[in-house]
Amino acid sequence: MRRNNLTADEAARLGIELPAFEQGTCARLADQLPASATIGNPLDYTAMIWGDDAALAQLVRTVGEDPNVDRVLVFYDQPPDLDGAVELSWSAVRGGIEAGAALSPVPTMVASTLPELLDDAAAWRFAEAGVPAVAGLRTGLVCARALGLPPGDGDRLREIAAVCGTPGEPGAWLAEHDAKALLRDRGVPAVEGGVVSSEEEALAAFVRLGGRVALKLSSPDLRHKSERHALDLDVIADEDVRSAYRRLAGMEGDVLVERMVEPGVELLVAARRDAVVPALVLALGGVWTELLDDVAIVPLPASPGRIERALRSLRAAPLLTGGRGMGPFDITAAAQLAQAAGEALLALDAELIELNPVLVHERGATAVDAAVRVRAPALAAAAQRP
Repeated sequence: MRRNNLTADEAARLGIELPAFEQGTCARLADQLPASATIGNPLDYTAMIWGDDAALAQLVRTVGEDPNVDRVLVFYDQPPDLDGAVELSWSAVRGGIEAGAALSPVPTMVASTLPELLDDAAAWRFAEAGVPAVAGLRTGLVCARALGLPPGDGDRLREIAAVCGTPGEPGAWLAEHDAKALLRDRGVPAVEGGVVSSEEEALAAFVRLGGRVALKLSSPDLRHKSERHALDLDVIADEDVRSAYRRLAGMEGDVLVERMVEPGVELLVAARRDAVVPALVLALGGVWTELLDDVAIVPLPASPGRIERALRSLRAAPLLTGGRGMGPFDITAAAQLAQAAGEALLALDAELIELNPVLVHERGATAVDAAVRVRAPALAAAAQRP
């Protein structure tokens, strides 16, 4: 019964719905099982019929014949180094499962509750009988679910394969203002702003951008501005603009003045080529990215609909879809931004585009910070704006 509860709990955690047996199936199982057994899915056939290969075969067949069942998963634990009468008992259980699998109209597989409880020799004997064997309860449930999914989309796989290239030499980083200009040209919404070369230009940008700005150092060699104290946020006074400009102008790089974006849900959107295929990486952004370890990966190219489904699959998705008096936020705009970033990666022959954070609002989404590394040196030179 304990294994029965473990299976139900783990299936619920994984979001796997276990179908209820029809009344006819329940009646047949009641005739085949001891009176102490509880009929349900998952089914605990009790230790009273342990080693009765004929009875176990009929149970597998009965469950497989239920119209609501498309695959039978039998849990089978075998300690190592069995011999004598004990091994014969486990052998009878294996034989019952194999016989039931042969009689069942739907596929049958086995899984151990713990990975170490699937003996290699037993797993091989199951495989020879056409019964897949999986080590571990969770892995078994996940595999059973995956085997029931529709077959892969051949056109989609060919589309992904078409954009796979051969890795080359490490590319060149772009300064943030060049990266954002390049991304805007490719339809990625990025925060408004520009490079300034004097206090007067900084003040003019401050007024033009609404009187609430961020000043940053922008350089191809600068990746972590906060560690270098290379930015001033939420600047709202003329003298503070002048002070921030003077401080940043004394460092190596350009001074970038940008409009401050209103708060929203922070996402990380990264398009990269360093995996098996080019892919988007989607996660909650800012300080939460590494803390939550909650990531969705989408092979490129990808449609906005596919990306939106990936965003909704995150454990943090309720932050986007609305809750506790907030939102809902514009998850569709976030998906469209991510698609544009993915298309930019492919079109620009870039190695990496990382947008962290992307701020998602009730209407719209904006890339606030951008890092781009391009593979072609000529592209890096061409991207540098005057």
